[in-house]
Order: sequence, then C-alpha cells, then structure tokens
Amino acid sequence: KAEIERRRMEQQEKLKKLRDARREIRDFANSLNDLYDDELGPGMLPAGVIPAAKVPNDSETRIGFNPTAELLNSRAAMIGFFLVLIIEGITGKGILTFLGLKIGSGIDIGL
Repeated sequence: KAEIERRRMEQQEKLKKLRDARREIRDFANSLNDLYDDELGPGMLPAGVIPAAKVPNDSETRIGFNPTAELLNSRAAMIGFFLVLIIEGITGKGILTFLGLKIGSGIDIGL
C-alpha cells in the first residue's frame, strides 16, 4: 500500500512539473507575440503614458563615429599601409630608418 502511494505521489509530481513546463512555454510564446506585435504594428501604450508630441530627429550626424567617417578612415589606413610596404620594398630600409631615425643601437640616456 505504501509503494502504491509513493508511485502515485511521484506521478503527481511529474504531472505538476509537466504542467509548469507547459505554462512556462505558453507564457514565453505569449511574450514573443507581444514583442512581435510591437515591432510589426502599433503597440498599445500602458495606461497613463502619453505619446510623444514630436518625432525625434534620427538623421545621421556629420561628426563622430558614423559610417562615412569610418569608411574614409579605413581607406586612408589601407593607403598608408601599402605606401609603407612600397617604400620599404624600394629602399630596402624600414620606415623609421627611411625617415632618418637611428634604430638598433638602443636608447642613449647618457650614462
């Protein structure tokens, strides 16, 4: 009799876990539906929230990190890199030596 009761309790526990898992999946699916409803169409504002009177200006800025500045910067870096490679290939010297800096002898600190 005790064994039957223990099995029944285990079965009820499994059913409870299954119901909880189904409830979590349903809640998750409902939250996804709410998310997609907001993205695809006009969402409902919570009570007491006043909609914005003016649409913000999200136009791209001309200063700072924007795609145009980043594109120009990357192109300049590529040109500079290849110019250094060409200079080193033609002269047979590194860029610092080509610029007149003495390298390879360490730092002279006057001791």
